[in-house]
Amino acid sequence: MKILFITKTLLKGGSASGSSNLITALEIAGHEVIPYGGYENTNSYLQRTKRFIERVIDHFFFDANTHCTRLFRPTFELQKIVKKHNPDIVQLGDVSGNVISFSELSNLPCPVVHRMSDFWPYHGPSHYALPGENDGRLIANWFFKKTIFNGLNLPTVRVAPSHWLAKSLRVYPSIKAPIRVIPNAVQLPQIFPGSRPDEYRIRFGFISNQVTDPRKGFYRVLHPLLALSKQGFEVSLHVYGRIAEREKTWCSGLDITYHGSFSRENICEVFDTFDILLCPSRLDNSPNTVCEALSYGRPVIAQSGTGMDSYIDKSYGALIDFWHKSDEVCLHFTTKCKQIILDYDQFSCNARQYVNDNLSPAVIGEKYTSLYREIIDLY
Repeated sequence: MKILFITKTLLKGGSASGSSNLITALEIAGHEVIPYGGYENTNSYLQRTKRFIERVIDHFFFDANTHCTRLFRPTFELQKIVKKHNPDIVQLGDVSGNVISFSELSNLPCPVVHRMSDFWPYHGPSHYALPGENDGRLIANWFFKKTIFNGLNLPTVRVAPSHWLAKSLRVYPSIKAPIRVIPNAVQLPQIFPGSRPDEYRIRFGFISNQVTDPRKGFYRVLHPLLALSKQGFEVSLHVYGRIAEREKTWCSGLDITYHGSFSRENICEVFDTFDILLCPSRLDNSPNTVCEALSYGRPVIAQSGTGMDSYIDKSYGALIDFWHKSDEVCLHFTTKCKQIILDYDQFSCNARQYVNDNLSPAVIGEKYTSLYREIIDLY
């Protein structure tokens, strides 16, 4: 099949990683993929200025963390691109209202599949807005409905990479586009750090584009780590991402190293600095860092009750409630860490086996192929 793939960017951030991995999966499945990245195509001074004006309005007038305003034409005109390439499927990645016009979706001559990264744009002008959370943004909501999404033009199918996201998207019964759960793809590296940690020395990792992003929960890991250190373990925490000097936290009993941001070329070196990835984010569909950590044989301890429930199993990680500060949570955390360290090689092997069996590009590519065939037959 010929797949027209449109996304916000193919160059930087988690959005780019997710889109690139899906493109690889589709190509391995034998599809012809025609990629369009919005960031890469906003290359003229005039286009960049228009996008900048819209973002200023988003942030300073509406305090929005996503695109709720479009005053100018979107980066891509879907109907023109579809007419040029005549694809069998239009596959959307992480697209904003500045990248495409959602009003064009219902006028395309082929099915549209939207792989979701979060609730947006179907829950209002916020990446993770639950019912009622946007009620106080009356003007932002008005602009959003007028310029981005009015609830009428929907893709043929939305794909949620976790059951948590699928359930959250179904909160609004008026938005009736079908939802299918297909996890994110991740490539299994051939060379990976696999050294077994010392029995009483545990290195933890935390990765976030913006370390102090409130929903990422960085400060939530400190209390359990301190409790673990009091059990006789030498605990170190390696933090990757942007953080201001004044926001850095230092705790007696914890060895914390702030590494800053990193490039994709150095990702193996990043995972070589720690033994267990901590992901306490309470509002995440399925962070790419979780999938990547598992592919490198790194067990993951993640926040329960989120999209990571669909990815983490007790045989290669654990789910705990970092946001509930109590002795019981600390005891649970300590117990899980001891289990992982005592049988680290098996946990590491199980993590890579899970990725190979469930998240490899070949597996995910076949799942999308089955979905494409199903909707084309019904279209």
